[in-house]
Amino acid sequence: MDPANGSPGQQRLAAAWESGMDNAPRFDAALGTSVVPNRDGSGQVTGYSLTQGSVDLNACLAVDQEHLGRIAAEPGKRAAAEGWRAGAAATGRAVRERMYDPATGWFHDTVLGSDTRLTARGRGIEGVIPLWSGVATREQAAAVRERLLDPSEFATAMPLPAVSRSWPYFAARQYWRGPVWLDQAYFAIAGMRRYGFGRDAEALAVRLTGQAAGPAGNGPIMENDDPLSGAALSSPNFSWSAALLLPLIEGR
Repeated sequence: MDPANGSPGQQRLAAAWESGMDNAPRFDAALGTSVVPNRDGSGQVTGYSLTQGSVDLNACLAVDQEHLGRIAAEPGKRAAAEGWRAGAAATGRAVRERMYDPATGWFHDTVLGSDTRLTARGRGIEGVIPLWSGVATREQAAAVRERLLDPSEFATAMPLPAVSRSWPYFAARQYWRGPVWLDQAYFAIAGMRRYGFGRDAEALAVRLTGQAAGPAGNGPIMENDDPLSGAALSSPNFSWSAALLLPLIEGR
């Protein structure tokens, strides 16, 4: 879509779908998500940004910067390597200090351009990415672990739904509003392993694969599954679900 065209509602929906989390409640207009234009030096609109800083994007950015530092170091580009590493450290620090909320024990998106955490939206699975990326503190990771093991939150019959069961917008069969996605479950379990919660991580992984209709019944790996029953949902033979299944089981 031409960034200069389309209504604000269309622009918001386009940004949500580009995120990969499509119709997740964190992108609902009713919860305050809107768009602002990005302009170049001449004032020309070049695109749009959502009015939030996304915790998953920034946690992944820290990993990207770290890897770019390693790549730059290989041919001996020390200044570039140090720059990327400094960037990774700064991004990780921002996630820890600005996006973690001690009162809720979770990482949240923030209002764009500020440190205001969007805690009223509840807890979404994107809040586990700082554990996977390694930018969380030990104390923050321990608090996230408690939520992941809580049956009223993420420890559903088939664990690790896209949003917490306690969230009023939770809907077990509505795409990114409740179903379990194996890639997101992998981030949660890998993050727990990274911080030394291996036994809990393995218990969740066993429940996850044992309840999913595909692996449990020798059927196709699905796009997502019902967190309350394990019933298969959406598309069969889904590539990124299948790609993360073995690392999930093998503890990579």
